[in-house]
Amino acid sequence: MVAFHGTFHADMEVLMKKLLALAIVTIMLVPTLSACRGHSAAGTGWVYVMNNSTTANAVLAYTHDANGNLVYDDSYATQGRGSGSFSNSLGSQGALSLSKDGKWLGAVNAGSNEISIFKTTNDGLVFADKTSSLGQFPCSIAITGRAVFVLNQKSTPPNITAFTMDKDGVLDVNKESTRQLPPGTYSSIEVSPNGRWLVATGESNSILLTYAVDGNNLGIDPIVTESSGRGPSGLAFSANSNLLVVEAATSAISEYSISNNGLQTITASLSTGQQTPRWIAVSGNFVYAANLTSRTISCFEISRSDNDKLLAVGVVADVPGVSEIAASSDGKYLYVLDNQSMAIQIFKIEKDGKLTPEGSVGALIGRGAQGIAAG
Repeated sequence: MVAFHGTFHADMEVLMKKLLALAIVTIMLVPTLSACRGHSAAGTGWVYVMNNSTTANAVLAYTHDANGNLVYDDSYATQGRGSGSFSNSLGSQGALSLSKDGKWLGAVNAGSNEISIFKTTNDGLVFADKTSSLGQFPCSIAITGRAVFVLNQKSTPPNITAFTMDKDGVLDVNKESTRQLPPGTYSSIEVSPNGRWLVATGESNSILLTYAVDGNNLGIDPIVTESSGRGPSGLAFSANSNLLVVEAATSAISEYSISNNGLQTITASLSTGQQTPRWIAVSGNFVYAANLTSRTISCFEISRSDNDKLLAVGVVADVPGVSEIAASSDGKYLYVLDNQSMAIQIFKIEKDGKLTPEGSVGALIGRGAQGIAAG
């Protein structure tokens, strides 16, 4: 009996050691398995692209790690329809837009005159709501707090409609806050980082409309500013809320301060040296313009020592099918839609603002993909 008990205890000791070793291996594998699924982990973020399909519009989600590498996660249906299968079919910037806190993603469905809202999570996107844009051909969307604004480009006249979003992402229209715009073609809207201002670019009439934002409503009358150059299209704000606008017809970029008195020019129509800049992204002190005709990316620097004026750095990348651009939230990488190769081009942002190619990720659906956002 003594021998039996001794053998039993020895066998149990060996078994416990094996179970402990297996548990340690399992714990070590968990992060690896999560990374393989493409789910976001500490130190990573997301890049979202809209395929803009006329039959089944969808958002393609990718995780990015600290080195800028992209891993495809999944495709999420907007439950609406896009506008077409050719480059720049929306003629806008901001077809896909993250809220200022990064918790919500808005998408336009220009083919079905709707907008869609997704909640962002560590495991991907969760569809929240879809509703009519209350206009024709929604092309640009902006989210701040619980307010969602959409530009309806082909309504007669064009309009900007405001919605209120509840805690679950469900939209309710602010009917008293639909603003009819002066006749013309408007390209894009964006809200300032402090949430106080919304600006719309009037590309065909070369004006900029500045609305005060009060909670979930827009001011009744905008401040109308004549654009420094012709054909203002894409726009973005710097960290200190200065407005940056690319001018497609003038092939230039301008910078404005913004206040209760409207827009005041800081830098007037600084030439890009390239043709047809349509999209813009800001990363720290650097500003990047995507040039449709020249198929290049130009870089500018905001001079902190010279009253925030823009300085030209030069051409920093060639992209055959250049479309919209977005900078990662950590300011280290620039992601560029390339509609010719149907891919996302990845560039590392160097300390001098220049870009180093870091490869690309394909599998965009069709050449009409438009809208990119990075968090």
